[in-house]
Amino acid sequence: MRTFSFILLFFLTLHVYSQHDESYLIQGKVVDSITNEAIPNVSIEIKGQNNNIICSENGSFAFHSCTFPVEASFSHISYSTQIFLLKEIKNTIKLSAKTSMLKSVVIEAVKPKMLIADIPYHITDYDFKDDHIVFIGYKDKITKKAYLCEINENGDTIYTSKIPKPEELFEDYKGDKFLLTNSDAWKFPEDSFFLDIHNYTAIEDFSKYIKPVILEKNNKLFFKQYYYNNQLLQYYYYDKYARVYNEFVEIADRKKLIMLSDRNRVIASSSDPEMQQRFEDLAFYQPVYAPLLRVRDTICIFNFTESYIELYSDSFNLIKKIPVTFNTDKHWKRQIFKDEVNEKVYTLYITDGISTLKEIDFNTGEIVNSVKIPDLPYVQDIKIYDNCVYFLYTNQNPYANYRSLYKMKI
Repeated sequence: MRTFSFILLFFLTLHVYSQHDESYLIQGKVVDSITNEAIPNVSIEIKGQNNNIICSENGSFAFHSCTFPVEASFSHISYSTQIFLLKEIKNTIKLSAKTSMLKSVVIEAVKPKMLIADIPYHITDYDFKDDHIVFIGYKDKITKKAYLCEINENGDTIYTSKIPKPEELFEDYKGDKFLLTNSDAWKFPEDSFFLDIHNYTAIEDFSKYIKPVILEKNNKLFFKQYYYNNQLLQYYYYDKYARVYNEFVEIADRKKLIMLSDRNRVIASSSDPEMQQRFEDLAFYQPVYAPLLRVRDTICIFNFTESYIELYSDSFNLIKKIPVTFNTDKHWKRQIFKDEVNEKVYTLYITDGISTLKEIDFNTGEIVNSVKIPDLPYVQDIKIYDNCVYFLYTNQNPYANYRSLYKMKI
């Protein structure tokens, strides 16, 4: 009897532990809420687990969980992030496309409007904060008296102040705004463009520690470094918690690297090696252009060397490569613009001096909308903010050779 009781207790204990260690296999498929077509490469974050999983190319997923039901977040660059409570072993998840990714419309641009047309300023830089604009301007180009001016979206002056030796306006990876001078970096308060005379950093420290950081995501700071005459671009990230540096992505122009291997011999055989080197740098060795951005909370690299848009998961693994061809047009310029308000991305074409901005579709890599800046050739410092194009243009009349700020609704 004593032996039987011991055996019974053993099996009861084993049953309790087996219940505790039970693992549920949860499966499913992610589809478009309208078309019911499978959505590939959806990122799934499971509540209570540290690692994310990625759906397959046909939208399928499977994972084990010690708890059931389980809560999970589903995210994709083209769809709104949604949280679901998975109550079934097999699930169908329907995501809704983001508004910006729906069918495109033809854009008819209006004529550009000069802001602050009543006061002649020669403007060297500008930036945005909510519905206000701040710029560095000179009323007199000869005496070089600089002003920091804040205006509203209609061009009405809100604030003007003299500033000593300004260089540029700068936004750091946290979204903080700065006025950079030849000696200091002055930080603007969060709610205004009034300079705080006590909140500044030496420009040497700012340029070394703050300015190189491209963006921050999941406590990782991203920055880049060029090698081999700018023909190899290496992205790194610094883990603030682990305090270690990691290589992220390497992008190289392999053909140019091969040319570089024979470069010394060609330059050495020239009658003027220094001039030959300058000529080759200008003619053959344009730096690799592959900007890194965060679009709809996804890390994206516009790898124009290999003609792909590369999308990376929250754990910084490559999840999708979207082929592009728009960069092969002879009028295409190596520039990417992001509308920070609407999360749209544009690229630039210039034909006979006239600039045309074209929106990039992240589903297909194709151009979906175009807007031309009419009548004003060779505009400068283009920026896009809240569905408006801003740029600087050097006027001949009424203020000869003064660079003015223009705005055009998309």
